[in-house]
Amino acid sequence: MWPGSLAARTAIVTLLGVAMVQGAGLVIHALDRLDLQASDQMRDAAVRAISLYRSVSLSSAEQRDGVVREARAVDGVRAEISLEPPLTDLPFASAAMQRQVAADMMLVPIPRADRPNQMAILGGGDSRQLVIGIPLGDGPWVNMW
Repeated sequence: MWPGSLAARTAIVTLLGVAMVQGAGLVIHALDRLDLQASDQMRDAAVRAISLYRSVSLSSAEQRDGVVREARAVDGVRAEISLEPPLTDLPFASAAMQRQVAADMMLVPIPRADRPNQMAILGGGDSRQLVIGIPLGDGPWVNMW
């Protein structure tokens, strides 16, 4: 079964080696794409959250429910105005994820004085769900899933 000539054995070993290297390259590429996709989804969630926060914070207290309803209809965002931070069974996100979400929120141009100084970020990681709660200046929270 094993070829008798040195040239044939060398060719087979070389082809097997190249096939293994190509397979490893494809696995690395696929894992990199999955990581990039997760990072993009987290960035999109952070940008949507801070954009909704900005819209709600600029509206009057009477108009806030309408702004959230419109965001649900147009963007398909799950959001609510609540007197409390988001209440879920999810644990707080890791410190690295919280830093990443905060950095992604900086992509939306908002004056420094209007930026939130605290937020609750829950989930992420293995839960595959991210919940972000941002308090408005006058008490209620904007909670988004």
